[in-house]
Amino acid sequence: VVMGMGMDGDDDEVSRMEFPSGFVFGVATSAYQIEGAVGRDGRGLSIWDEYSHTPGKTWNGDNGDRACDHYERFREDVALMAEMGR
Repeated sequence: VVMGMGMDGDDDEVSRMEFPSGFVFGVATSAYQIEGAVGRDGRGLSIWDEYSHTPGKTWNGDNGDRACDHYERFREDVALMAEMGR
């Protein structure tokens, strides 16, 4: 079973049977979307940090200062990925 967050905010459940035989699942992300940790351990501002801190450039003034906080949660994140790979 594949779980995902739909655009409507609801969790969607998709059966593996809905994909053709041999279909390979993959994942990707970007550092800005998950890491957070602005100003931590020598991390300087990126172009996206500068942009998102400019008033009026993002929805509700949102930025990636904390993001998904992978910087602090990487051990938990890696354990979740390992569990999903079984």
